[in-house]
Amino acid sequence: MSVVSIVVPVYNAHQYIQRCLESIINQSYSEVELLLVDDGSSDDSLALCENIAAKDSRVRVISQTNQGASSARNKGLDLASGKYLFFVDSDDWIDPDMIEYMINIIRDYSDVQVVQSFVPNDMNNQIGDRIMAGAQAIKCLLEGGWWGPYCKLIRRESIGELRFPERTISEDYLFNYQLFSKIDKLYYLDKSFYHRTDRPESLSKLQLSKRKFDEFYNVKEVSDRVRVDFPQYKDFADSHLAGTCLKLLYLVFQNRAEEQYAEELNMILDCVRSNYSSFLKNKKINHNQRILLSACYSKLSARISERVYHLFR
Repeated sequence: MSVVSIVVPVYNAHQYIQRCLESIINQSYSEVELLLVDDGSSDDSLALCENIAAKDSRVRVISQTNQGASSARNKGLDLASGKYLFFVDSDDWIDPDMIEYMINIIRDYSDVQVVQSFVPNDMNNQIGDRIMAGAQAIKCLLEGGWWGPYCKLIRRESIGELRFPERTISEDYLFNYQLFSKIDKLYYLDKSFYHRTDRPESLSKLQLSKRKFDEFYNVKEVSDRVRVDFPQYKDFADSHLAGTCLKLLYLVFQNRAEEQYAEELNMILDCVRSNYSSFLKNKKINHNQRILLSACYSKLSARISERVYHLFR
């Protein structure tokens, strides 16, 4: 049997961690190593992880100062010894047959590098089991699906030296783009095993701060790469870039924070201006968004656009 390395970044997950870890430990496929990377939790998450590790030799606990989920996942990748890699978030849990089901597929199809299962509340569900080329997987990603690091069983050699970017909003979008760009084939398994928890304090719901602009950097990097690597999918990537720009501009103006975030504001407005023509021609960007992009062409009109943004969301 081949070992599956399961990496779980842990940060202040006291309320959820027991359920998560029990769902992994009790998998029907037992040849797993569980790497729990505590990212400087201030609650008793670390103690709970150590208690579980004391009872199961397959569990290893790593503790570090708070550096973010990307750093925690990367630490797990550095230490993983398994032939296959798998990620679970500490507030989520998985069905007991998930690993067994997915590893049977990746063994049966030697030319498949990633098995991607159904993601709850995702845009690319109900498409039926199928094998697709890496480029097709890129298209699904750019259309808005499979962003998270979870629900993927990945051959170790397919990740290689690839690591998550340290900017930790939409970092999984960039990581998955880079991963799918490297592979030849992906098997999509249209079956649900994974259960997500919607935490009110999640990074995606973070209020305006310097860190919030990480989303722009990661989304823009994907857009820049797609233009070179997969120009046929440029409109998909640019649609998401335009939406990210509008969302962040709205947050800045809504909070009257133009001076506080002047550098970030100018950077995003420059992005809108430099891509203005292609944004307006992009049929993946809806009519209301194009109106807002036109209003954002200058700072003054961008300020006005904040007043009507909520009407077009």
